[in-house]
Amino acid sequence: MVGCALTIQIFVFCAVMKNFFSIIACLFICSVCNAGLVDSLQIRLKGDISDSIRAMTYNTLAKNFSRTDPDKSIRYADSSIYFGTLAEFELELGKSLMHKAIACNYKQEYDQSMEYSYEAMAIFKRIDDQGLIGGCHINIGVSLWRNNQLDEAKSHYKEALVIMSSENDLHGMASINSNLGILNAIDSNYVKAKMFFETALEQYIELEDLSSQARMISNIGAVYNLTGDFTKALEYNDLSLELNEDLKDDYGIINSLKERAEIYKTTKDYLKAIKTLERAAIIASRTVYLEHKIDIELARSEVFELMGNYSSALVHFKSYTSYRDSMTNSETQSKIADLESVYENEQNKKEIKLLNQTAEIDKIKLSEKDAKIEKDKIQKYGLISGLVLVLIIAGISIYSFVQKKKSELIIARQKEEVEAQKLEIEEKHLEITDSINYAEKIQTALLGNNDVWQEIGSDRFIYFKPKDVVSGDFHWCSAMLDQNKLAWVAADCTGHGVPGAMMSMLGIGLLNEIVSDPQHQNPSSILKQLRQKIINSLANKNDQNQRKDGMDMMLCVLDKQSNVLTFSGANNPLWIISKRSEIELESKVLKAQNGELFLHEIKSSKQPVGLYTSDLKDYAEYKIKLEPGELIYSFSDGYPDQFGGEKGKKFKYTNFKHVLLDNADESMDKQLEILSKGFEDWMGDFDQIDDVIVTGVRI
Repeated sequence: MVGCALTIQIFVFCAVMKNFFSIIACLFICSVCNAGLVDSLQIRLKGDISDSIRAMTYNTLAKNFSRTDPDKSIRYADSSIYFGTLAEFELELGKSLMHKAIACNYKQEYDQSMEYSYEAMAIFKRIDDQGLIGGCHINIGVSLWRNNQLDEAKSHYKEALVIMSSENDLHGMASINSNLGILNAIDSNYVKAKMFFETALEQYIELEDLSSQARMISNIGAVYNLTGDFTKALEYNDLSLELNEDLKDDYGIINSLKERAEIYKTTKDYLKAIKTLERAAIIASRTVYLEHKIDIELARSEVFELMGNYSSALVHFKSYTSYRDSMTNSETQSKIADLESVYENEQNKKEIKLLNQTAEIDKIKLSEKDAKIEKDKIQKYGLISGLVLVLIIAGISIYSFVQKKKSELIIARQKEEVEAQKLEIEEKHLEITDSINYAEKIQTALLGNNDVWQEIGSDRFIYFKPKDVVSGDFHWCSAMLDQNKLAWVAADCTGHGVPGAMMSMLGIGLLNEIVSDPQHQNPSSILKQLRQKIINSLANKNDQNQRKDGMDMMLCVLDKQSNVLTFSGANNPLWIISKRSEIELESKVLKAQNGELFLHEIKSSKQPVGLYTSDLKDYAEYKIKLEPGELIYSFSDGYPDQFGGEKGKKFKYTNFKHVLLDNADESMDKQLEILSKGFEDWMGDFDQIDDVIVTGVRI
């Protein structure tokens, strides 16, 4: 460790004194050698070589691009698998699968990465290659760690460390020490984290792995940032950034810049933080690393908010949500896009045809201009040539006149066609608009039954405000098989507009089906069954990019005879306003200013109803005996997340609670009016960012 610390000090001193001649020379040689390696391998593939050599060559290329261009790495690995299969070369087949697994980790496709790693491990066990088996354990550990399964990840790292130590595999041990450093940092054990990072750095220096050295130096700087030693943090960040820049490693450069911006943010040097994030965003824009773009936009939004520049914070928050949705919503969006793009495709075809026709008209006009020039020339020569040529000019003039009339006729017909096409496009647009409006009527018809709502409570309200014509938020109610029991839901589906509406209609249909089954009459069972049916409806085992679709909701079942409320939540809590300062359940309590009413917040299960990366668990269920006059509220995140006000900030849940608590004595109709006006006033000139649903029932 002393040698490692000394090496780090030498690097930092060089960075401060700008004396990097020897380091730059080393990095230049490395960069040239890497480029030369790729060129030489591609030249080799053009020659007459065996299938086994081709498999090895493609595998080397796959390894070279696994981090810098994961998609290219996967294509090379697939080529290696093809030729490795022809040559019955099991070692290269296993390596190809490992390279695909590593590339998938960089693409955040962790489940797919683990599948490839386990396939590779099976091959390496058959050929008894312990070092490569250890490599599989490391990569599986990375995938589990990225999926927040930390205990399982540590277990695989321990197995890998035993193997790597017995094999004296320095590179494998360095990789494990790096990952253990990160896990200790997550657990806030910064002393151990720094120790593991320094050990890994010492091993990577021995291996002459410059890219990994840069990564370890950046990690040590991050630990200094977390412990408040910002001077050291910036020194290490400078060194890691310059190493990555010399290596032309975009992934590493962006990581260093993100860490640097975090240091500036922590020290409240917001202008430097913004400039650093702008540079990171420019580099990220030319890469495939979507997680970087998500992190950068969120960081920019947070820094602008800290600066009080709320309009810029909103712009970058929207970019963040757009990137985030593109990661989680790509599959359904592509399905819905088929419906939404009918008009656009048709319009594009018409516009292309119209452009072609316009070009033809311009060509005709140009021909007329040329004819006029030719006419002038003939007239000029006619004055010299005499009366004989006058007859020729007259003939040409007549011909030109006839041609002009023909051209005018053609242009008139083309204009008629263009007008007809324009009318056709407008009719098509009207058809699509009518279809969406009709879809709104269908969705409205499927929402909660008024008769059932009347039985739930005559003093109630439903504030429903879609962002677009149709909505991803929905409310639903139904009588249970036990006629004394009534159920209702306020739900927030993935997406909004047409995609969200399709999810909401799927949810409504499945809820109606589930509550008719005697086995599913309590909220937790209903949510569990709904989740399974959504997974079965949307899952596609052949799709490697399966989306995490679903919905957040609060489901209540009220026994009218006993006044007992049973409820379960998926990410959305339930709020009860009561004169009781304490209720039968554990809750977060907010007291009204007059001290007579209390808002109780009962937590929900932190998992959606739908596809989910972590382990699927049962939903928590709660029961409470209600007293007359108590109010029950369920809602989506659309109201508190809306940007507005003088500073363009979010409304937030605290303000939302106070609005309900301060007006709880009003009738539910009056509360609806207050909520609606308050939302519109707060939003002002800002755009509505999401669908809104709020339901309130007075017992």
